[in-house]
Amino acid sequence: MMHSLAVLAEQLHSQLVLELLILQHLETLVSPGWMLWLRDQLSAQGLTPAAAILGLTVPDLLEHWDLAVLLTKMLRKLEIGICLLDVDRSPWTW
Repeated sequence: MMHSLAVLAEQLHSQLVLELLILQHLETLVSPGWMLWLRDQLSAQGLTPAAAILGLTVPDLLEHWDLAVLLTKMLRKLEIGICLLDVDRSPWTW
């Protein structure tokens, strides 16, 4: 995570708009203080929350649905984006 944020910070003053997709597991997101830590790290690097997009897998979300709903609401409040990954491994894929 720190390396990804450093890469984003390096590009901050360039004319390129860079966003990084960073794979995370729900277990990481529920670690005590992790979300506030991420918010503070983004702020310390001078980055907007939208610069880091957290990649969450559909199987992980489905396995921990109630937790996933809560965490995605918290991420939305912090204006941190998410991207769903492994959609083809979901029960809705045909």
